[in-house]
Amino acid sequence: MQPNTYRPIQQIRDTQPIRAACFHPSGEAYVVGTNSKALKICKYPSLEEQRELLECDGLLTEPEISFTCLHIHCASVYCASFNPTGNLLATGSNDQIVHVIKYNPIRHAPEGSEYKLSMHSGTVRDVCFLHGDDPNASSKLLSAGAGEYEIHLTDCNVMKPVQTFAGHESTVMSLTSCEDSTDLFVSGSLDGTIRLWDVRMRSAVCKIVGRRQASRQIHHHQRQNITADGDTSFELFQQNENMVAESGNANDNKHHNDDASNRDSENHQHHHHQAGEQVFREPQHEQLDEIPSKATGVPVGVVRLDPSGRLLVSGHQDGSCMLYDIRASRVIQLFQAHATEIRTLGFSPNSYYLLTGCYDGTVKLTDLQGHLMQPLPGVEVAELDDKVVQVAWHPNDYNFVTTCANGSATLWTIPDFVDWRDSIVMDTSSII
Repeated sequence: MQPNTYRPIQQIRDTQPIRAACFHPSGEAYVVGTNSKALKICKYPSLEEQRELLECDGLLTEPEISFTCLHIHCASVYCASFNPTGNLLATGSNDQIVHVIKYNPIRHAPEGSEYKLSMHSGTVRDVCFLHGDDPNASSKLLSAGAGEYEIHLTDCNVMKPVQTFAGHESTVMSLTSCEDSTDLFVSGSLDGTIRLWDVRMRSAVCKIVGRRQASRQIHHHQRQNITADGDTSFELFQQNENMVAESGNANDNKHHNDDASNRDSENHQHHHHQAGEQVFREPQHEQLDEIPSKATGVPVGVVRLDPSGRLLVSGHQDGSCMLYDIRASRVIQLFQAHATEIRTLGFSPNSYYLLTGCYDGTVKLTDLQGHLMQPLPGVEVAELDDKVVQVAWHPNDYNFVTTCANGSATLWTIPDFVDWRDSIVMDTSSII
């Protein structure tokens, strides 16, 4: 094994698959939820402890467990999420219940009462808190799943649902909120659509729908129609100033439409700009490699927004990913990340990399530091012996947790990061 490739250092084993994992905003702990109904809160190892674990020569130890609940739900734990301030933890299950737990960020354990919300009529597939500058936003919880395919907004100050969003025609698999906004969030569904929502409006602001079937490849001179709300359409790689996500925003979309396809690679590599900042520019090279055209329209397994709320990434049932510019309302790129279903993905700290997990057992890292309309370099960083169900980045370090259908939750680290905290050195010899 090369010294600067990812290596597992800690692992939890369970008798049943592990679906849920998320880090506390402080990065000091992470939560694991299992099909055996258990919830475990694990302490994240210090830098010195990580060095010691790397010297164990592949011997995996269990993390320190600060809290265990053997029956947090009456059925499998499907999802978990902390609110931005880290004092609330929400979980969802196929018992159709959402649990909201008051959390002590010092002891990293539940504190006080636990609340059960029963407005869902099917499996709760994802939970997600709103973000933004408003202190009340961090207590607003989104939850969605099967049943009636609705998304519910709960005010955790009073522990009551306050709003319902309808429109999806199949199970809602994933939710993601915008860190720069108290009002915007995105949902992805098995109906093949991705929808942008504003909590101040009853219906979706924008619906992204692609072709259901496609076998040909898209080149630079070929175009693909994408349908949004109403009968408005726009085309891949075509600059269209008329496409707006919401009435009244045409000027904003005009302003951003011409600069949506590129990032400043040099600034990313040298970490000169602020964490999470998205830098978009026109591509310097027109020539594009072939891009699979089937990335949209097929069932959506996961959606994620970068911290700026500008870049949306989705993972699909056919192993493809889509990069989408929210402000310009257009697809930036479609690419084949894996061979089979993607149920999980996430942005690294500073959004330099995209981590994707696949049902074929592989975890891949895609570099987002170049021109986003050019082919993106990627490398396989982990291989598990069963389906990868969840990946979760540490909020500050370039380490991550994977959960697997084989009943494992594994913490991965890269030795170069442990040795040189401020300079990430990746092995690019196997970049594909």
